[in-house]
Amino acid sequence: MKTRITIVFLTVALFLGLVSPAYAYPLNYTVRSGDTLYQIARYHGVSLTDMIHTNPQISNPDIIYKGQSVYVPDRFASQVNIRVTWERSKRGLAPLKMDRELSRVAFHKAIDMANRGYFSHHSPTYGSPFTMMRNYGIQFTQAGENIAKGQRTPKDVMSGWMNSAGHRKNILNPAFNTIGIGYYKGHWVQMFIRK
Repeated sequence: MKTRITIVFLTVALFLGLVSPAYAYPLNYTVRSGDTLYQIARYHGVSLTDMIHTNPQISNPDIIYKGQSVYVPDRFASQVNIRVTWERSKRGLAPLKMDRELSRVAFHKAIDMANRGYFSHHSPTYGSPFTMMRNYGIQFTQAGENIAKGQRTPKDVMSGWMNSAGHRKNILNPAFNTIGIGYYKGHWVQMFIRK
């Protein structure tokens, strides 16, 4: 009986460790023999659509080559984007294209908030979100940012944002066409732009 409880505990702990990381992170993945973009996306828990959008160097998603480098967005970011797409589609709005570079900026903002212990749109390191985007080489005609702290899941953070008028306005803004999402140790960042 004690062994069975230990096994169940370890199984649950392993499962929770796999689905609830302290932080998620984007990565560059080197394609191995037999890989498909779909398999890579599924293995990392991200949507195929996000994989395609964040890898513009791949002209045909059905053809990838051994040794090729592909970008894998973090799984929490991908799950948030799925929920953003769902909220927008319910209102007849076009989905936002997830952008690799904008997601990198959002990820760095989340890291900065966590490491420097602040919660603000204005970073002591990078300045305003608009200054930060420009300094990272992001070009835009319109931009916005949502931040959150403490939510444990993409569902929780999206619920909070959708129940806040200002955050909901950014998510549902028909002028935005691109999104970047970052998560690090309980800090969430969405950056929206119109290219």
